[in-house]
Amino acid sequence: MQKAIKFFQSTTPSWIIFNIDLCICAVSLLLAFLLRFNFDVPPAFRNNLTPVIFMVMAVRAFFFFIGKTHTMIVRHTGLRDLTKLILIVLAGSVAICSIILINYFFISKKILIPGSVVIIDFFITAYLMTATRLLIKFVFLEFRNNNKTKSNVIRSEEHTSELQSRQY
Repeated sequence: MQKAIKFFQSTTPSWIIFNIDLCICAVSLLLAFLLRFNFDVPPAFRNNLTPVIFMVMAVRAFFFFIGKTHTMIVRHTGLRDLTKLILIVLAGSVAICSIILINYFFISKKILIPGSVVIIDFFITAYLMTATRLLIKFVFLEFRNNNKTKSNVIRSEEHTSELQSRQY
C-alpha cells in the first residue's frame, strides 16, 4: 500500500500520459464507428478502418503535442486544464473534418469517415479524457487525505480541553 501511495505522490512521466490519451482516442473512434452504424459497420468503412485510425491518431497526437496536454500535471487538474483539453480535442476534430473534405473534393471522391462519426468521436474523446483526469485527481486526493489525521480541540462543560483525533 505504501508503494501505491508513493507512486501517486511522484510525477508520472509525460509519455505515459501521452500514450494513455492516444489509447483513449483510439477507443473513442472505434466506439464512434460502432455507435454510428448500430454495431454493424458496413464493409466499405470496415476495410478502411486501419488507415483511418492511424490518420486520426496522427492528427490527435500532433494536436496533443502542440497543446502540451501530456505535460499537464494530472493530479492538479483544474477547470482551466479541462477547458484547454476540450479545445485541443475540438481543434483535432476540425482538422480531421478538413482532411476528410480535402480528400473528398480533391483526391479520391470517397468519404473516409462520416461527419457523424467525427462528432460522436469528439464527444466520447472529450468525455473520456476529462473523466480519466478527474478520476486520477480524486484518487490522488483520496490517497493523500487518508494519510493525514487532524486534531480538534473539544471543550467540555468543566472547561477542560480534550484532544480528539479524527481521520478524514
